[in-house]
Amino acid sequence: MTATFGQLKARARSRADMDGSQFVADAEFAQFVQDSAAELYDILVASFQDYYVSVTADTVVASGQDSITLPTDFYKLRGVDRNVGARWVSIDPFSFAERNDRVGSLAYDESGIRYRVQGGVAKLTPADQCQGTYRVWYIPLMPALTLDADIFDDQNRWSDYVVVDAAIKALQKEESSTTQLERQKAALLKRIEDMAKSRDAGGPEVIVPQGRGAWWA
Repeated sequence: MTATFGQLKARARSRADMDGSQFVADAEFAQFVQDSAAELYDILVASFQDYYVSVTADTVVASGQDSITLPTDFYKLRGVDRNVGARWVSIDPFSFAERNDRVGSLAYDESGIRYRVQGGVAKLTPADQCQGTYRVWYIPLMPALTLDADIFDDQNRWSDYVVVDAAIKALQKEESSTTQLERQKAALLKRIEDMAKSRDAGGPEVIVPQGRGAWWA
């Protein structure tokens, strides 16, 4: 299910009872909707149910390099894989305190490599053994809502949260009561948080122990 940016703005204006009013200008109302959409996006990202997970194309790290450039729409990392012997192996992160440690002090799995997100790259260690092919699993930034025709991914009408929250922002500027809408927002938030965290209703995720082995292509 999807909704357009134009539909979200129109619904939010109607919910705030501002259909014929320009007390809140169109540009400002658009910003309210964008901010509220970003808030909902973060709620879903925080559920760790991979609503928006993406994966990069295979990235080759050449000899002498020790990092993977992250995508321009990178928001949060979900995992890094390295191709080892024609199969994909998940590699583990290292902590900032371990940044100068090498084999013997760091615990390595069969990939032989560990990583850490630093700025716009995933830094790899040991630096002299990083040559290889990698994939990065990540959460992208929320797609921009600019044009009325831009699409918003509306999970089970959860866009109602965006509509209500944007309407609250508009009414707050007007210094009108938001009590009823605040109650609606609280109910929507509880519903979303309750349902978002159990996306796979077939069973719990399997906890894989350290040294978990390979993810096969």
